[in-house]
Amino acid sequence: MAYYALQRREDSTDALNKLIATHQNDCAYQIAELYAYRKETGKAFKWLDRAFNNEIPAPPILIQSLMKSLRQDPRFAELLEKRCGAD
Repeated sequence: MAYYALQRREDSTDALNKLIATHQNDCAYQIAELYAYRKETGKAFKWLDRAFNNEIPAPPILIQSLMKSLRQDPRFAELLEKRCGAD
């Protein structure tokens, strides 16, 4: 995130790719956060699906400021509905 914020896109992408290569099975939610921060919503939702399929609870998505770029996307509501159900 720091590299991205500093507009060091190549370093940011390299760091993200390293995270994926070494922690794709245990950091899917964090990878989704990074993609959301980068406003790469398609990739963020892909990794959220992966995280939730590995039984990561859904509630943190509601409060994470890193996920705010996803909230206006229709897939966000669909994901919450799938994970939390209707009340």
